[in-house]
Amino acid sequence: MRASGYLLAAVFGLACSGAGSAQDLNDEFDDAKTLKGWTVFKPGNAEPYQKLDIGTARKGWLTLTPKANQGWYNEGTAPALFKQIEGDFMLETCVVTRKAGAPDEAPAAAYNSAGLIVRDPASGPRRQNWVVVNVGHQDPDLGTEVKTTVNSVSQLEKRRGEHTGHLRLARIGTTVYALSKLNGEDKWTLLKELERRDLPKRVQIGLMCNGWTPQSDLHAEFDYFRVTVPKTKDDLTADAKK
Repeated sequence: MRASGYLLAAVFGLACSGAGSAQDLNDEFDDAKTLKGWTVFKPGNAEPYQKLDIGTARKGWLTLTPKANQGWYNEGTAPALFKQIEGDFMLETCVVTRKAGAPDEAPAAAYNSAGLIVRDPASGPRRQNWVVVNVGHQDPDLGTEVKTTVNSVSQLEKRRGEHTGHLRLARIGTTVYALSKLNGEDKWTLLKELERRDLPKRVQIGLMCNGWTPQSDLHAEFDYFRVTVPKTKDDLTADAKK
């Protein structure tokens, strides 16, 4: 990534850092050409986003701005970018969510958020199966949301906090773990542990966002996407090696 291994996000004073693995699925968003390595999710072949680019809106970052009235909930879907993986994994990203047109403000609309997703590639009508962890404006507070969806029925859990920070989503065996380390925090928090035996060996992994209401105002920026393979549960809350 960058020579120092760190990037200071001027917005909110967040340091987005950490050393990635040498796996092909990683993307530091330093080269616009790497967008070709992602599958952009387009339900009904319609573009669900207003903006999607690497390095244009903000150098070294992937920018994703959803259209309004979209959200990952029950049957609903929203913008996402996918790759595929088999077996155990841990995803990590650093994401800034802010109000479109107002760099110093958090999103104001309910459930305008961005983060990580793991999804069954066979998902479809009445059979949406996935897990997300995201950060942004939930309802009514800012913070994180973990959402698990089985056969198009979603259950969510929210935690109040900042709207910018690091997120992890991992699978060990048949258990999925969601974690966060938000702006101002120095330790990883295990937000949720979910048993998902229904998810296949090969799943979609990637980045997602929500623009739930007609007043959607989310502008999401991702610093990187990194994939490692955890050996034990302790690896989930360990800082990445530098």
